[in-house]
Amino acid sequence: MGANNLLFSYSSSLLPVSTSSLLSTQLAFTLVLAVAIVRHPLTFVNLNAVVLMTLSSVLLALRSGESPNRKGYIVGFVVTLAAAGLFSDYLPVMELLYRKAVSGGFILAVEVQTVMQAIASVVAATGLAASGGAGDDLAAWKGSRAVYWVVVVTLVVTWQACFMGTAGVIYLTSSLHSGVCMAAVLTANVIGGVVVFGDPFGAEKAIATALCVWGLSSYLYGEYTKTKNKAADDQQDGDGDALTRDHDHAQKGLTGGEAVDAV
Repeated sequence: MGANNLLFSYSSSLLPVSTSSLLSTQLAFTLVLAVAIVRHPLTFVNLNAVVLMTLSSVLLALRSGESPNRKGYIVGFVVTLAAAGLFSDYLPVMELLYRKAVSGGFILAVEVQTVMQAIASVVAATGLAASGGAGDDLAAWKGSRAVYWVVVVTLVVTWQACFMGTAGVIYLTSSLHSGVCMAAVLTANVIGGVVVFGDPFGAEKAIATALCVWGLSSYLYGEYTKTKNKAADDQQDGDGDALTRDHDHAQKGLTGGEAVDAV
């Protein structure tokens, strides 16, 4: 997790916020690894959502020639792909860990995640210290130092909460569901990058955003349909069990009556 954070941080320094946020290729890796590691069922709904969200990333990659620093854009994109692949390993492995090793309930799962996040924070702090600290950022910061540190603390807290929420979703549902939920914030990140940092929002990003929303909507509808069908099947099974019990009671009543007549 610590290495993954460093990769994402480095790629974010080379890519616009709206572009780096839309690189959702970890979903493709997560789907493959979830099928291989935890035997997650591969359905058309899952595949459709992953393909649409991956196409959005490919669409953004095709516009790399428009970047002023093409080399930095390509390096940032490759590093982001590496981080996405590493993070996709983390999701199904954690699901397997929660299923096989963590038997103490949700509290123990939170404790395991807390230890992992603490180690990742130490790795990130070590990387920051090795790069010379926050001096360069403070020199380029246009506001007061107090505001800078408020922003840093806010980022640390929100990212810790994000990873803890990711672990909770994995524990309660699945690694693929967690990956899709993380992709749900992509549209907000794109809008935030455009509004806050003035990133250009051309036709490519508009189509990529639409593909992400389409894929998410497709996945959510598929999950809704699956849950609805499962509830209907459970109700039918319950009705069938009730009929079986009534039949057994009737048979026992008839048998008991015949025994009384015989006596």
